[in-house]
Amino acid sequence: MKNKKKSGIEELEEELGKEFPRETIEIGGKTGEQLITEMEDVGVHISENAKFILKSPSFIPSNKEEITLVRLTVADLGFTENATTDQIYERAKELGLELCSSDTASYYRLAYQNQPLWEWIYIGMKQIVGFGGNLNIFLLMHHDDGLWLNISWAKPDHEWILEDTFIFRLRKSR
Repeated sequence: MKNKKKSGIEELEEELGKEFPRETIEIGGKTGEQLITEMEDVGVHISENAKFILKSPSFIPSNKEEITLVRLTVADLGFTENATTDQIYERAKELGLELCSSDTASYYRLAYQNQPLWEWIYIGMKQIVGFGGNLNIFLLMHHDDGLWLNISWAKPDHEWILEDTFIFRLRKSR
């Protein structure tokens, strides 16, 4: 019997003695406009910056598929001090994680309705140019006025603190 090789994220979990939260969701097949309507219909607040990106030509809807997301902090990735966007993305790749498609945030926002108050989750994704030419990623927030889909600047050299939480996609088995 052949032993299944562990992924980098599984090895890290074993090393740290903890499992990182995973969630499987279905994504794809809808335009940014359709996703805006669905989120607004369930009471999700969407910032003007997030709407701008959802309507931009850089927002590319994915094909329908089921994906598994992994949630972890900058510290969970092994950093002991602030890390840049590029460093975080490189480390995630080393662990067998992939960047999320640009529409993942909208589907995750719709699925993650019980987000704890004051929690912020950044979506590990290829940055999209927003207002003023800034590179942005999506951000899911829960404030006292409800659930939000927003954006955050994410230049390659932007530094993130150890407590910042990201979502990445688990690499598909081959």
